[in-house]
Amino acid sequence: MYEKWGVSSGSCQKSKIISAECGFSCRTHLYRIFKKKEGCSPTEWRAFHSTDAAQKGS
Repeated sequence: MYEKWGVSSGSCQKSKIISAECGFSCRTHLYRIFKKKEGCSPTEWRAFHSTDAAQKGS
């Protein structure tokens, strides 16, 4: 699922599309489950990993 957030490919799909592709009927439910599992929102996770990937590429 994480590759859908666009970190590895450099492109970011809309969260509504991601939630539907992952089988969630509601984006809010995906965010709730994601935050419970990862300890942060998908937006925070994406920002952290985008920064981390940029630093590794430098």
